[in-house]
Amino acid sequence: MEAHSELNISEICGVIWKRKVILLILFSIVFFSVLQVSLLMPPIYRASAKVMLSAPDIFFPSGSTLMEPKIMGTAFLYTQREIMESSFILNEALEDARKKGVARDMDFATLKSKLHVEYVGNSSIIAANVDHQNPKEAVILANAISAAFINYHLNEKKELVEQNLDIISNKMSVLKKEIADLETKLKEFRDKDQSVFYQSQVHDYLYSLLTLERQNISSVAGIKRMQGGLEKIKKAIKTGDIKSFYPLQISTEDPTVLLAEDPWLQELKREVVAAHSHLGELLAEYTEEYSGVQGSRNYVAALEKDLGGEILDILQTYKDYYESYIEFLEFKIKTNNLEIDKYKEEIENISREIKKSASKQIEFDAFLKDYNMKQDIYAAFLQRQKDLELLEEEISATGLPNIKMFEPAILPLERISPDLPLNLFIGALCGILIGVAGSLALKKRKGPLKKKDKISPQLQGLERPCISRSNILLPVTYELIGDAGHIKYKAVTKDISGNGVRLKTDKSLSKGTQFLLRIELKGNDKDSIEAIGEVVWVSTSEEKNMFECGLQFVKIEPQEREKLINYLYGEHYLPQSD
Repeated sequence: MEAHSELNISEICGVIWKRKVILLILFSIVFFSVLQVSLLMPPIYRASAKVMLSAPDIFFPSGSTLMEPKIMGTAFLYTQREIMESSFILNEALEDARKKGVARDMDFATLKSKLHVEYVGNSSIIAANVDHQNPKEAVILANAISAAFINYHLNEKKELVEQNLDIISNKMSVLKKEIADLETKLKEFRDKDQSVFYQSQVHDYLYSLLTLERQNISSVAGIKRMQGGLEKIKKAIKTGDIKSFYPLQISTEDPTVLLAEDPWLQELKREVVAAHSHLGELLAEYTEEYSGVQGSRNYVAALEKDLGGEILDILQTYKDYYESYIEFLEFKIKTNNLEIDKYKEEIENISREIKKSASKQIEFDAFLKDYNMKQDIYAAFLQRQKDLELLEEEISATGLPNIKMFEPAILPLERISPDLPLNLFIGALCGILIGVAGSLALKKRKGPLKKKDKISPQLQGLERPCISRSNILLPVTYELIGDAGHIKYKAVTKDISGNGVRLKTDKSLSKGTQFLLRIELKGNDKDSIEAIGEVVWVSTSEEKNMFECGLQFVKIEPQEREKLINYLYGEHYLPQSD
């Protein structure tokens, strides 16, 4: 048994069931009151007009160099929401709505209280939601707010374009005058002294000079390569030693390489190889005295002789080609050297002229650099001017590319208030709670039960052994089980139920000890009950030298328990009369 009494659900259910009429009355009052209020409340409708926003960096045509300052991310979206809720937009929307015959008595504050601006999900679609009792007016106001919002951005962009066009036009006029002045100065330099343009010719001369020198280097290398091949060929022709060219294919980088690929020569080489192979097979089986071996040797020698003759003819052709090509390269080097001397002389002359006009060249270069830079700036401004003019035409014809009406508000509209199912659910829930609370709180007084009184059938139907504890002071006499002296001690109850009792005594008791209890039922003809209880907890009392302990009934006769429950019920649960 615990130190404090517990809430008994079956008891509460019994009391509620007994007072079910009261519960039904209270439930009906609350439920039908909520129903009546919901039915009498004027309905509220929500009109939603959606505008799609895109990134502001498409303000100018693709490829344009003039870009609008960017406001990216959530800052841009929050800014658009504040603009839509601003007085400028709402007053313009009210003026448009009044022209259509609605919202004549509405002002800015009233419209703002009915407006709820939000973004659809995580997208960049902004919705102007207007809550109004009149669905037609709600639609007109929502569409008017979205139109005013789009028109605001349209006028803002037009004004920005016009400002940029004015600024660019002024800057282009100044640049045009400066470019004309620089053209005049450059013309004076050209007419006065042509030597200032010699420096550009030096680059061409140097490039040609380097090209000729590279050609000479390549020609010298070619001559050395040709001379090496020529010496090898002359030696082979003179000595007749062509083994280095036979039976392998002759390979060179000059056009006569095609001679080594002559089909007849290639066929002759294959026949020599086949004859050598056949001779090897015969030698593997027969001796030198065998007639077939000798005939095969003669055939191989004849083929090698023919092949050697062909190779000598080809080598002679190579020799003639190499000699003529070496002469050509030597002539080319000689010619290039003459051109190189000429270019060197021209470069020296130009260098002398440049030194004479070095100071004038520096001034000319400065003017030319300034002229080219201002030409580039003017071209950039001209391109920007064309972009802005094109943008101005696009805005006038099709509106802004990054702010469009996504979905206008249309009838019919969804009713958002009152939400009858939700209100009825809340009314039913509140009705049940108020009904239960009222049933438990309502009490009537009635006299306590007499001993001869009988328990009503409703009472008998309750789970009375589970009746919660009652704070009743009753005298108690108890003695320790097994005590031979049968010493009796006095105590008083602090609270009591059909399952146990809490005692206040001047004796310190031990947990687990069992006692024989006799409890006097006051006001009931001095009746008493007897039971055996076991100490389940012990604590000190607030009073000095006093203790409190909780006892659980471990043995009690059914009639004794019934008597106790009837007494407790009569004291605290049955209605009492004066």
